[in-house]
Amino acid sequence: MTRCAFSTAVIVLLSATLGTIGPCGCVETSSPNKSSAGGQSQSMGGQVGVGGTSSDSSGGCPGTVDTATDGTAGTTSTGPYVWKNVAIRGGGFVDGIVFSSVAKDLVYARTDMGGAYRWDPTMNGWVALTDWVSRSNSNWTGIESIAPDPVDSNIVYMAGGTYMTSGNGVILRSTDRGAHFSSNAIAAPMGGNVDGRSMGERLAIDPNLTSKLYFASRSVGLMLSTDSGANWSPVTSFPVLGGATSNGNRLGLSFVTYDPKSDTSANGSSTIYVGVADVTAGSNLYVSKDGGATWQLIAGGPTAQMPHHGVLDASGTMYLAYNSGSGPNSIASGGVWKYETSTGLWTDISPPNIGGNHGFGGVTVDAQHSGTVMVSTIDWWQPDEPIRTTDGGANWIRLGKYAHHNPNGAEWLRFGKPGCDDPNAAGWMGSIQIDPFDSAHAIYGTGQGIWSSHNANGAVASDVLWTFENRNLEQTAVTDMVPSVNGAFLSCVGDIDGMRNENLDQPSPLGMYRNPVFGSCSSLDYAAQNPDIVARAGSANSANAGQLGAYSKDNGKTWTPFATFPVSAGVTASGGKLAVSADGTSILWSLRYTVPPATTSTSVVTVSSDFGATWTPVTGLPTNASIAADRKNPNKFYGFSYSNNVGTVYVSADAGKTFTAVQNSIPFLGRGPLRVPFGIEGDVWLVASSNASSALYHSTESGANFAAIASVQAAYALGFGKAADGTTYPAVYLFGSINGVTGFFRSDDQGVNWTRINDDDHQFSTAGYIAGDEKTYGRVYIGNNGRGIIYGDPAP
Repeated sequence: MTRCAFSTAVIVLLSATLGTIGPCGCVETSSPNKSSAGGQSQSMGGQVGVGGTSSDSSGGCPGTVDTATDGTAGTTSTGPYVWKNVAIRGGGFVDGIVFSSVAKDLVYARTDMGGAYRWDPTMNGWVALTDWVSRSNSNWTGIESIAPDPVDSNIVYMAGGTYMTSGNGVILRSTDRGAHFSSNAIAAPMGGNVDGRSMGERLAIDPNLTSKLYFASRSVGLMLSTDSGANWSPVTSFPVLGGATSNGNRLGLSFVTYDPKSDTSANGSSTIYVGVADVTAGSNLYVSKDGGATWQLIAGGPTAQMPHHGVLDASGTMYLAYNSGSGPNSIASGGVWKYETSTGLWTDISPPNIGGNHGFGGVTVDAQHSGTVMVSTIDWWQPDEPIRTTDGGANWIRLGKYAHHNPNGAEWLRFGKPGCDDPNAAGWMGSIQIDPFDSAHAIYGTGQGIWSSHNANGAVASDVLWTFENRNLEQTAVTDMVPSVNGAFLSCVGDIDGMRNENLDQPSPLGMYRNPVFGSCSSLDYAAQNPDIVARAGSANSANAGQLGAYSKDNGKTWTPFATFPVSAGVTASGGKLAVSADGTSILWSLRYTVPPATTSTSVVTVSSDFGATWTPVTGLPTNASIAADRKNPNKFYGFSYSNNVGTVYVSADAGKTFTAVQNSIPFLGRGPLRVPFGIEGDVWLVASSNASSALYHSTESGANFAAIASVQAAYALGFGKAADGTTYPAVYLFGSINGVTGFFRSDDQGVNWTRINDDDHQFSTAGYIAGDEKTYGRVYIGNNGRGIIYGDPAP
């Protein structure tokens, strides 16, 4: 495929002609090989370049540069800090997308563990709607369903509950498009991050009586509210409670669909459809014709298949996606069915000649053209793709493989592969929607993020351009991070490894780390006195041939795998944790591994003084200990082990070869990481926590003696940044509780006094890491489990 370079290609700026959502893309207008949607050849063209500055810019692909900065949507704050995302653009499962039916450009997206978002067309990005959720309610950020009001565009509801094992979920209601929410109890566990999470929508508002809502639960059947979500009760007339089970979780009821044209009364719409996520004989589609008083299983349809989505077009025809399993995985087969509600006729309209084992994730209809339907494959990984029909399923056009894909600066979508061909990272395509106000505009969600097209109704697939629309929708799970110590921020995240940002507000043009590419990054550390030296560890995948560690000598721009592995070949291991000496000459590696066929894991801590060419087990340190390097003395490392309710601190003075216990008399509350500030030898902090409580300890004697920080009632994460003017000790940043308030705090006097730096609208409930910036006083980074990396600066 020819790149869309300025010197050779005729460029059309699609943003100027296709609408306001999304930055410009480029396609060639003179393609001799344009294929029909079902053909095997691709047209030329269609590659967009990347953003970035400084030395990183040389790593991207040529083409138009995405100069727009991220972090600009929804960042207004009346609190002490202004908060933005470190720009990665995506990386997590967007399992549901919902357009408002009454307001143009009003779109909501839900994620499986990172909360909900609203599209902001003026900012050309997404606005996070759940940053206000507190740590005590962190289970609310796995969004099970979203329902915009079909009459009042300002009202929107969300069902929140990440895991069923965490108890009942919550129904959130907003009257200002998600700027603020009230919470309402519901006796229904939810599974925003378990199997079946891309089904839906489970939450639905009666278009003829908007105070009436149904929620299709996973384990307690159909729930009803008649007072705008304030109170909920079970619909005892509905015959099914739990549906099938997948990986120990009930799938329950998959969606609720109202017929807005059905007879109405004081009780609202008379006709309501509910899907049941089960593979029992029959359609697993139920209908009520009397406003929910009675329900009947609809005869006919597929058998041994469960409906994931069911939508009605303007003519009253229902289109449904059926699958053998729950999704987003474990689907062996599926189909697309049409149900004529007026006659009861069922027709299998599944797109033919797709090939391979897969299902169909999402289904959507064109509000302006009956018979125009789009579906998405799921669990195919060929990759998954959208498919469209304009004649009710008689003929289909494939709009994925043969279309063009603009990464919009998110170079990580190439997953470490060289070259500048169109990336088409599209797994777990569980949701797809056609804009009810614009038939050419369609959006689909994937396990990596959101793609959008403004010419999705093109007759030729190779003319269609999909743009990755994830600006400000950051759903990575952060596992480690190295703040800006040498002109760049280095991230360590789940699923997409991590990347190097020279510009916090633009995604890295280098994409994710390479050589090797990990499935998930587990640890990242740097040499404090020589930050060009960085070490990284992560999980194995098919691309890295079992390489679980690497080092860099240019601050993460390029990497070299460790030449050897600390344990013998044939083991099953995770990436573990790393600690790099202050001068970069020694690397400690703590990991767990299993020797098949054994199932019990073994721990080991080893040290290398030759960048992984050889590894030697350390002595004197328990194998399950947490590790850290002194940031000033290159010969000094620390370890902490907790066993039988006793915590012990260890120190090495010979670059990690041997360790000596220096004390075990302090009544530490539990396990926790050691945190070491830069520039001070022998200074160690311990975040010690158990299931019941946590505390913060500080030592200025290389761990020989610790003192509890009395002002801290609970500590969850700790980090350090540039000292305040007039002081020499680094600023200390805490995620914890001070004076009964849980939040993020800064201390300029080693923990004696603390200033809260967040506000109630920015609580980042899934935070697990915090760090300051060593070059910029006041700047702080917060690593979250599902909301990516947030950075904050003092408000002007």
